[in-house]
Amino acid sequence: MKLFDVSTNIKDDEIVLWIKNKEGTKLKKKIFDFNPFFYVLTENPGEIKDIVASTNADRRTVKKKPWPGRPGREVQEIKVREFKDVWELSDLIYRKGDYSRHRVFNVDISIPHRFLIRNNLFPTINLSKKGETKEDRFKTNLKEDFVLKSIELTINPSLSVLNTESEIKSIKIDDIELKGKEKEIIEELEDYIADIDPDLIFTDKNNTLSYLFERAYPDFKLGREKGRKSFSEKSYRSYGRVVYKPSSYSLNGRIAINKNKSFIYRESGMKGILELSKLSKKPIHETVNASPGTIISSIQVLRAIKEDILIPWNKKKSEEFKSLEKLFKADRGGFTYQPRVGFHKNAVEVDFSSLYPNIIEKHNISPETINCRCCTNEEVPQLNYSICQKKTGFLPKVLKPILEKRKKIKDNIKTLKTERRDKKLIKKYKNIDRALKWILVTCFGYTGYKNAKYGKIEVHESICAYGRKILTKTAKIAEKNGFKVLHGIVDSIWIKGDGNLKKFKKQVEEQIGIPLEIENNYKWIVFLPRRNSKAGALNKYYGILEDESIVTKGIETERKNIPTIVKKMQKEILKELKQVENLREFKSKIPETKKILKKYQNKIKEEKYDIKELTIESTPSKKTGDYKCYNRNKAALKKYQKRGYSKNPGEKVKYIIRNSQAENENKVSIAEENPKRIDKEFYNKKLERAQKSLLLHLN
Repeated sequence: MKLFDVSTNIKDDEIVLWIKNKEGTKLKKKIFDFNPFFYVLTENPGEIKDIVASTNADRRTVKKKPWPGRPGREVQEIKVREFKDVWELSDLIYRKGDYSRHRVFNVDISIPHRFLIRNNLFPTINLSKKGETKEDRFKTNLKEDFVLKSIELTINPSLSVLNTESEIKSIKIDDIELKGKEKEIIEELEDYIADIDPDLIFTDKNNTLSYLFERAYPDFKLGREKGRKSFSEKSYRSYGRVVYKPSSYSLNGRIAINKNKSFIYRESGMKGILELSKLSKKPIHETVNASPGTIISSIQVLRAIKEDILIPWNKKKSEEFKSLEKLFKADRGGFTYQPRVGFHKNAVEVDFSSLYPNIIEKHNISPETINCRCCTNEEVPQLNYSICQKKTGFLPKVLKPILEKRKKIKDNIKTLKTERRDKKLIKKYKNIDRALKWILVTCFGYTGYKNAKYGKIEVHESICAYGRKILTKTAKIAEKNGFKVLHGIVDSIWIKGDGNLKKFKKQVEEQIGIPLEIENNYKWIVFLPRRNSKAGALNKYYGILEDESIVTKGIETERKNIPTIVKKMQKEILKELKQVENLREFKSKIPETKKILKKYQNKIKEEKYDIKELTIESTPSKKTGDYKCYNRNKAALKKYQKRGYSKNPGEKVKYIIRNSQAENENKVSIAEENPKRIDKEFYNKKLERAQKSLLLHLN
């Protein structure tokens, strides 16, 4: 039997394990009592004793490390009887200490996650009848699939949007459509789900389940048991963007997955979700809605608990003081090499596999190893920070098994491709590889993130400094081997020339100690300049690979806010350019690109288009009333409001340009209005701009 998922019975403060056989045909439920605990670091244990005495919690003194690399200190372990008291009592203690005298730890870990960690369990683990488990969560066995039954749920409201005032018109479950009166449809849905008994319920719209629960009767059951836990929708700012997270639900014994909003599912499918659940010991229903950053943070939590390190709730680590000169040197980010604008034949793109995580592991970079008290080696390039040489750091210990696992996965993919075996198995390995790639990438970003539990800006700066040194050295090795460097950014370099590629790769790996991969071989590639400038744009290029596939980056085909008709035209132009072998032939195709442009402009003129081709997708960063000027986002939000649907900051809107010069909501139409009038001049200009953008290197 395998562990499927974990849920909580809040009413009785119980843990519920859902266990399935590997064929997916049998399901068991096991119930356990569980008492979670948290820790308090304080100079006044007597005050904590008095606070706890007024509750039914237990208290004892234990030794824990307050930070990686620090010696253990006496802390108060508070064991609670009711799940809710973890947050209520820890918050009370924090407030009683004026938010500074009593520091609380190990608070923001979910109850199911705590249970799995304490009992050394993880989703998909094989459970013996005696409950014994000795399975290594870093091993991947794809020959033994975990069979999960799934359905896809689509709800059609009577109005054009999912708003709670709109009755349910029909519900589609896979290929079966339920119609009739709303109450009958919902009853039939509940009966159908009980009969099919799926493990996974997929949806593809943001608020499908919240809409369904609002319209259903009070005791409607979507899980295997009654009851559900809801997580409200929210908008938040992340790296300069406003992100919208729709409401989500934790169902008892089943997992609900929004295919469009689950980042991990979109990138790596169920294989990726199961793998990351296993690595982080997070329940599957939590992993579904987690970001890669949350997953790597959870893996760090596992390492911290193993080493008796406390898990911060409110991090209070400040940045070390730097002079202006040192700040200028430190705050430079990753390596960038100005691209050589133009058309280049026979180019090769090489990149380092998991460069930044490998730098962390190879150079022992961690919050406690940077500028430690025991070593003064001034090892970090340009910054002269010291790195501990005596003890392996916390972050390298977290990353090493993940890096080793990813290397094995990539080796398996190469072997299967060489032997031309089992495409389905290759796809499974690729999904796991993508999932691992994302948590490794995020680990670097989290080292400089202000809310990261074990972050420190000096760690982030040191990784970037090593990265710049490595890419600079790689460029020099390339030039010594007869190559010309065309472009370089962060962990990738584009080169061309008559040098020996295998020799170059071998020298780089020997001198740097990190695997270098030949990512792409181009028949030709075009690096584009910035608009209205001769300087190369760092992330704008397109090219044709040796296998005839087209690679694009940063041009209109890649951008979400560009209408489909513009993308179609640009793809058609690229298909035409694909035939050329050299710059002379490329230039000879310019008249053909103009013909393609004219063809699409005529479609606009003669109104021979599908209205969906003109739709623009955008992500407003504000509420309607917070916009000072009447831009397209404000106009679209106003239109949605009129149709009874309020959009949140960070939530996508779709619209068609009706009159780009208007200073009111008539600037746009939304698809639900079935618009007849469009701004033809606007779309023609967009088409012309997209055609010209592919030829900017010739100006």
